[in-house]
Amino acid sequence: MVAVLEILSGVAGLIFVAGAVFGPIPKNIVPMLWYGFFPGALLIAGLSLLLDVKGGFVLSVLVQLLQVPLIITPWTTLNLSAAMQLRFNIYWPSTSDEPGTVLGINFLAVGALIVLWWYRPAPTSGIEQIVGRERRERVS
Repeated sequence: MVAVLEILSGVAGLIFVAGAVFGPIPKNIVPMLWYGFFPGALLIAGLSLLLDVKGGFVLSVLVQLLQVPLIITPWTTLNLSAAMQLRFNIYWPSTSDEPGTVLGINFLAVGALIVLWWYRPAPTSGIEQIVGRERRERVS
């Protein structure tokens, strides 16, 4: 479920970036999505998780953690979940003539992190962490 969400978010983000570069979508979305790098990372994380590639779980957790915060100030913006989000925002007005500050939480990413936590891989210990689990052959 999380893998499909990451794949869809990655594809949507890449479509947004391509639409901004070549089409009518506003150009300010391109730097917000790290010029396509972050949607690409989402797509790779989703495919890695879906195909059960080693490191796919860690990459999925990382990209979901990066999507949780929303910070918009007059000087900078951090909104890595521009493609798909369900967020709650708080606005602080500025005391000067500048725009205020917005802080928010993306609950879609938080929900994905909770699902990832519930279905995390079983922990391994010792040498298994380095070389992987030993395959046991059946003796007939």
